[in-house]
Amino acid sequence: MAAPCPDDLVDGIMVSVVVCVYNDADYLEACLQSLGIQSYPAAWTEILVVDDGSTDGSGEVAERFHGVRLIRQENQGPATARNRGVQQARGRWVAFIDSDCEAEPDWLEKLVAALPELENPPSHGVVAMGGAQKGHSDDPPLAREIDGFLTAIGFIGDYVKPHRQATPVGHNASCNVLYHRRTFLRVGGFRLGVFPGEDVELDRRISLAGGRIHFTPNALVHHHRVNTWAAWRRMLIAYGRASADNVRLHGIFRIIQLIPLLLLPMAAGWGILMAWWPVTAWSVLAVTLLVCGGGAVRISRGSGVPMGRFLLFSAMTATLFTWGFWNRLVTVLMTPPYRLETALPPLADPVPED
Repeated sequence: MAAPCPDDLVDGIMVSVVVCVYNDADYLEACLQSLGIQSYPAAWTEILVVDDGSTDGSGEVAERFHGVRLIRQENQGPATARNRGVQQARGRWVAFIDSDCEAEPDWLEKLVAALPELENPPSHGVVAMGGAQKGHSDDPPLAREIDGFLTAIGFIGDYVKPHRQATPVGHNASCNVLYHRRTFLRVGGFRLGVFPGEDVELDRRISLAGGRIHFTPNALVHHHRVNTWAAWRRMLIAYGRASADNVRLHGIFRIIQLIPLLLLPMAAGWGILMAWWPVTAWSVLAVTLLVCGGGAVRISRGSGVPMGRFLLFSAMTATLFTWGFWNRLVTVLMTPPYRLETALPPLADPVPED
């Protein structure tokens, strides 16, 4: 059982940093090195690594870092690993960073400083604070182009955020976020079986429960992006499937969820036109491509991504995300239950109140 938060931390707020890892030894070492030089006081910080059944020595990497608490478990997925990390955490607030990220030296300090107040529980209702992410400078060219694309479409995907100042948001990516621990436990933590959209789903439940979620661009991590075409394809399909699960649970609440809902009837309508009025169908397609291409040109400016690649990324995103979305929904219709329970029971809290 984890020990209670030390009583002598009267001048600061104890923050637990949770890093979940699965076969990511190469990146984990750099991640933990970045956490070891944080400007936030070490006396108010603990670092927990949850090894989700790695077979590449990730746990051994964590053991080499003094002061890091290592928790091992059989492979059960990131939601279970993160939930366990929070349950064992001693801090009033829990920060998540992915094992393939490196934090700026003032990352944790900036996350905490952005909170409007630090009472326990938060009287102003702000229970989560997210930070910014950008690609890593050591990434290969394809990964850097993917980062540029994700940054350019941030207002649609809500993954890489375009905000230049602190602001309320509906969701923060789990690679860079701070949660009020007891609120996290009370709403049930990350939902099992919804990946990679479990952070979206958690934040939705927090919002529905009355919690406020904010974002600050000042707390920065450098995130290694996928660096092969195969990994990029898998990522898009996986996000489409997870988005379908989120729509099943909570209805439509994000812009990106409209893409598959709009593309399918548009494609069906174009097919009908093609069957009866092919000339009109080709004219409609040409106009649509012209409008979308013009929009892509405007969005891509300043992204650093060549226009041809940007259009390719856009087409792949729309197609594969939509495929994953509808594939998941069709599978659900063939495999009851068709709906999931929106709320989750609270997670057990082994840490006594301080």
